[in-house]
Amino acid sequence: MRVVRDGLSALGYFELSRPKGDYGRTVLGRPAGWKEHQEQERAYIEAEQRRLLYVAATRARDLLVVSRPANAGGRSRPWQMLEPYLAKAPALAVPPVAVPPAPTLPDLSAGARAAAEAAREVRLETLRAPSWQVESVTGTAHRAGPYGHPLQEGRTREPDTGMAWGSLIHFLLEHAMRGPQRNRAHLERLATWFAFDKPELRRVIPEALDTVERVMAAAFWQEAMAAAERAVEVPFAVRVEAAGAVPLLLHGVIDLAFKTADGWTLIDYKTDQLAAGIDQLAAHYAPQIRAYAEHWSAQVNTPTRAGLHFIRNGETRWL
Repeated sequence: MRVVRDGLSALGYFELSRPKGDYGRTVLGRPAGWKEHQEQERAYIEAEQRRLLYVAATRARDLLVVSRPANAGGRSRPWQMLEPYLAKAPALAVPPVAVPPAPTLPDLSAGARAAAEAAREVRLETLRAPSWQVESVTGTAHRAGPYGHPLQEGRTREPDTGMAWGSLIHFLLEHAMRGPQRNRAHLERLATWFAFDKPELRRVIPEALDTVERVMAAAFWQEAMAAAERAVEVPFAVRVEAAGAVPLLLHGVIDLAFKTADGWTLIDYKTDQLAAGIDQLAAHYAPQIRAYAEHWSAQVNTPTRAGLHFIRNGETRWL
């Protein structure tokens, strides 16, 4: 076939034929001037081959190796155009085939196997020893446990008592502190969105809003609102070194942190049921918030106080 391209237009010509026998064809029709079309297309194809050969040959940066069959016969030779210029090109030295040494048969005796097993155990014992650990400050704070796990004595899984309830309260308190809107209508819209795929929470949204409004009336909340700097849901991680122990990466999330003239204050919200008693819960969570305060104070080099705010009775315990 022949394609004539002129600017944005193209015109094609082709010979129409049908098979004849195993290898022949019978011509049914040809365009006028088909011989001239053949010659022009052949010249174009040859030029394309030269261009392709040029591109292939000029890609080499340090060395170009051209293969030439000893007896090509009638086969196509892609590098044939270069042959007149390769008479003085040196042949590539082909290194002799490397003969691998004869393998040494391993010692498979019972004694060798026992020694190898003992050596493996020594290596495995070294590998099993942890080089570092990761631990959450909160740890196993959610004692009620997720569904499918045993329930702690005195706990229930009503919509306003489980982990989902606690997540809803934390979510609303976070957005209320961030602002700029913190009115009940806005928080109700956020709560509805949060409970979209948690139908068990929808009926307790009014109670959750009442709870959040009580927290917003607390003294520490007013201090935080007046603070020059405050942050919520702060990711927290610190590397703890101890003599004779592997390094520990201690991580968690600080619910609320704000800075006043006296230093930083950290608040951890607790939505636990109070069946265990406020004193027992405070003693249980004290190490958690104390660890936050100690490491926070060390990082910012500023006095830091810490408090637990129990959502259900509105009491704040300072440590």
